[in-house]
Amino acid sequence: MATAATTTSVIPGIAAHGKIVKITCKRNMRVIIRRDYGNTPDVPARTKGHPSPPKQSASNRQPAQPHTRGHVDNAIQHELAEAQFIAGDLADHMFGHLVPTDMAKDILKQFIADGVVEIYDSSSQTPKKPLGPKSKRVRKALAAAFKDARAHGCIRSDSDAVVTETQSVQADKKQGKGKKSKQQANPYSWRWRDFPREPIGEDKLVAFLNHITDRALEVAKPRLDSNCKVRNRFAAPQDKYHGVPLSYEPDGEDMRPDFLVLPVEAFSPDFKTVYPKYVNFTALRAVGESKNKDFTSGLDQVHRYARGIRRAQPWVHFVVALTVTRSRLALVRGDGSGTERLELALSDGRGCIELIRILLGIALAEGDDLGQSSE
Repeated sequence: MATAATTTSVIPGIAAHGKIVKITCKRNMRVIIRRDYGNTPDVPARTKGHPSPPKQSASNRQPAQPHTRGHVDNAIQHELAEAQFIAGDLADHMFGHLVPTDMAKDILKQFIADGVVEIYDSSSQTPKKPLGPKSKRVRKALAAAFKDARAHGCIRSDSDAVVTETQSVQADKKQGKGKKSKQQANPYSWRWRDFPREPIGEDKLVAFLNHITDRALEVAKPRLDSNCKVRNRFAAPQDKYHGVPLSYEPDGEDMRPDFLVLPVEAFSPDFKTVYPKYVNFTALRAVGESKNKDFTSGLDQVHRYARGIRRAQPWVHFVVALTVTRSRLALVRGDGSGTERLELALSDGRGCIELIRILLGIALAEGDDLGQSSE
């Protein structure tokens, strides 16, 4: 640093890092600090870390982060806060190529004739007595249910059967009989005769699901493609007190779905026995939870089960789950981006059509229809 030509005085000083430097004071009071030769750059004695806070996640365990059931459920709800979507056409999108809407309607029509499904009319003089299977009101109720199901579907079909089935409803509208108030627009209530009543037992529910699936398959068999065959079946865990193995939970959390969907290889030829080696999270095709009334709790639990399948089967594209109460059903499809959900009322005509489609679709589904990777 150049020195000034004026008279100066040298005063010893101390730099910020503790070393002596020379301070030259000029008469005009300007101060110039000369660098001391041999000085090393300042190096902090201690570096204070500022780590990012642990991410609230149900899948990534952090130090000192509990993984109890309550914490896992809360974390999953946090992850899915803005990633849950209602999809009215989910069943048609997933299984419409296997069970079209008109096929499901024809199966339901046969179920009504066989007494498997009963229809009640709240506007009749005997609202607690089921309608006759061949009555005009049953035909109108079935046509309305079919129209509702088609309106919510994503795979449309304009076959002659559609026109024939809705002719009576259109004729009534032309005569003015269809002009009713909104409260009276759908006076029909549907009931599955053998559906287990409260409390819903796991074994009874699985027996009902398989029974409906088998009967639906029997009705639909003449119309099914030659490549269609039963590939999956519902089962209930035999062990009622311990979790289903191989869920790979971080803290070994026990998870036991109320019912499972397993490949037919997991059953004996008569379907009466389930081989224990298949009852684990690496072999599950879908999971389900049954509740008497608490629909939301059932959804929370199937979200945990779906997470368990993705941990045990990281190759799957998505996971399928079901929640069943005595009056409602939900079909859930989840992947890494969130969940889609179809909610149905079991006492509704469209709900009956979609239930048939879901059960038969799951039974006939190939691996990729349920999210399994083909590679």
